[in-house]
Amino acid sequence: MNEAYKAITKNIIEILPDIQKAEINQEYSLRDLGANSIDRMEIIVMTMEDLEVQIPLMEFANAQNIGEITRIMVREKELKKHGMIKDNDS
Repeated sequence: MNEAYKAITKNIIEILPDIQKAEINQEYSLRDLGANSIDRMEIIVMTMEDLEVQIPLMEFANAQNIGEITRIMVREKELKKHGMIKDNDS
């Protein structure tokens, strides 16, 4: 399990306390787990903060499931790691 998936899982459990870790699967959407639009935004923003990346929320508009959200986060983290994107602080 990668860092992004762990962070998303942690934030899902924090925002949706009725969800157990075992219920979370990369094939499920956040909506499948009962997240409303505000919950989904919070989970994504909190995960970006955890991973120290900034991604426009529109990047997630077509993500169909948790696996796709994870891939977007991982891609951005890798681009940042390899210096292909600059921190806003720079």
